[in-house]
Amino acid sequence: MNANILTTAISKLEHAGFIVCAVVRDMRGSNQGFWNRLGVSYETSFIKHPLNPCKRIHFFADASHLIKLLRNHILDQGVKYPKIR
Repeated sequence: MNANILTTAISKLEHAGFIVCAVVRDMRGSNQGFWNRLGVSYETSFIKHPLNPCKRIHFFADASHLIKLLRNHILDQGVKYPKIR
């Protein structure tokens, strides 16, 4: 994925009558890099809409993928609790 492909996809969807207001991706390393190149972060989770700069395209992490990653981490590493004195 790159910015040109994203812009083309948004443009085609909008011209087909859809309203594009968000992008959902898993948090794989390559996707994080893509978000960084677009300037998307936890502080700024959107970009200007390529067809209408008055609108925004928001970016969201795929919640089901985050749950899967948490499950895998717990299965691999277990749950560690702080020692209570």
